[in-house]
Amino acid sequence: MKDQEIHDYFIRYAQSFAQSAGALADCYATPSVFARSGELWLNPSAMDNMAALGALISQGFTQAALLSLHSASLGEKSVVATVEWDYQDSAGRSLWQSTCSYKILTELRDAASTIFKKFKHVRLNRSRCSTCTQ
Repeated sequence: MKDQEIHDYFIRYAQSFAQSAGALADCYATPSVFARSGELWLNPSAMDNMAALGALISQGFTQAALLSLHSASLGEKSVVATVEWDYQDSAGRSLWQSTCSYKILTELRDAASTIFKKFKHVRLNRSRCSTCTQ
């Protein structure tokens, strides 16, 4: 995978916050695992992903700004990407900054445009909270 493809994917991921929990959940394969505040959340279905991510959006996290992105290839079909996020409310105020690492597996079948639909994540999250209670 090319660095630009990874960057473009995470830009689309950030933009999905403003759309819906469903749009955000579409960025994740199932099953998926989220780690937050020392707890692991197993989401066996797309509906579980949507519920978990919907809870985040319902707390006022309606925008995400990508602050930094670093990635490294783990082979032909695997990448690890570490992203620093600034989660914001609808007015653009920073609510929570977080550094997340994603293991991304791609299935290269047809055209490059299908790669983004094939991303699979395991989300490992180390966060620092600025104005919210975790």
